[in-house]
Amino acid sequence: MPFFSREIDALGEIFIERDLFGNTGQWYKIDSILAHEHSEFQEIVMAKLFINETDIRTALILDGILQIVDDPHHIAPYHESMLGVVLLHPDPKRVMIAGGGDGCALKTILTYKNIHATMVEIDKRVVELSQEHMPNLWHDPKDHRGSVCIQDAASYASNTPDETFDVLVVDSSDPNFDNKGTPANPLYSASFYSECKRALTREGLLIVQGGTFPVERSSTRQIVTKLQDLFETVVAMPVSVPSYSHGPMMLVVATNSKDALDVSEDVLRTRFTNLSEIPLWLNPAYLKALIKTPTNIQQELGLVA
Repeated sequence: MPFFSREIDALGEIFIERDLFGNTGQWYKIDSILAHEHSEFQEIVMAKLFINETDIRTALILDGILQIVDDPHHIAPYHESMLGVVLLHPDPKRVMIAGGGDGCALKTILTYKNIHATMVEIDKRVVELSQEHMPNLWHDPKDHRGSVCIQDAASYASNTPDETFDVLVVDSSDPNFDNKGTPANPLYSASFYSECKRALTREGLLIVQGGTFPVERSSTRQIVTKLQDLFETVVAMPVSVPSYSHGPMMLVVATNSKDALDVSEDVLRTRFTNLSEIPLWLNPAYLKALIKTPTNIQQELGLVA
């Protein structure tokens, strides 16, 4: 079934993205289609899109939903916020990324000098097409701290020994709990979160891509509820990403560490010195504020202030 929707209007050919419920959407003018195919798991489109009045950037679209735009101002808010969660850990060494087939989460997290990270992506074609059309999103292949495993991340986590990872990142496409065939859905199950908890160290942190809010609030609520059943502390970090116009992207963080979210700005400033590159978006003061969930979102999601 084709999900990628495009039409011709007075401006030319446009890509129309609808939310998972078909009620809202956004559109981009298309410059060119680089690849369009169906893998074993999903429809994949690589396209050149206009992102403003003059700039054209490469985009990855899965099952008709925009995943990433190869532009630093689109990338930094989301991926650097994920990196920020790594910085909340006192001594992170090993990170697992579930999904993240475009490579950008892996590259961003490897800017932390002491990290070894494994990206576990189910769809080999997403990796191959992203490497072909967006190579700058990938880490230096000579940096052996980063590895890629083509496997179902839920299966990978279930076979991971206890307390293996300090941080576990779920960087998948959006959950669709009304469509059981969506490839990402197993990564939003209570059983997967339970395996993540087991695979994390005692001070470990789990970060989950929780959909855009408030359009996908029902999905975000389900994620938060499942994590609250397993972890002592759950917070939601709303991040404004230009690629996702339906609302702020919700990054949900769960941990059993009492100290991770109470880290001082001075300590964060010291940890930032362990980065090999200065972030475009993230800084210690912003990270400290980011983990303070806004009042209305606390109320909507049943989070404790």
